[in-house]
Amino acid sequence: MLRTSLCSFLGGAAVAGGAGYYQLHQDVYRTSAIVQQAVDDATEQLAKQQQVLSARVAALEAKDLVPSGGADAEAISSPPAMKESQ
Repeated sequence: MLRTSLCSFLGGAAVAGGAGYYQLHQDVYRTSAIVQQAVDDATEQLAKQQQVLSARVAALEAKDLVPSGGADAEAISSPPAMKESQ
């Protein structure tokens, strides 16, 4: 009687363990697919934003924002002088 109960318990535990492993494996597979899709979408969106920003930077660099000549142009183009400490 004890041997039959023990065998039945171990058989049930083995079947439940196998079913649990299969379910866990499927959950991990589905979740990794969802995460991969989210990463791909984020990468694509980031690439588009980077292209837009690169175009904006190129347009701003091409545009002459500083008037030629004058004190403002000189102050912007040359770095400030460093003071020597004594």
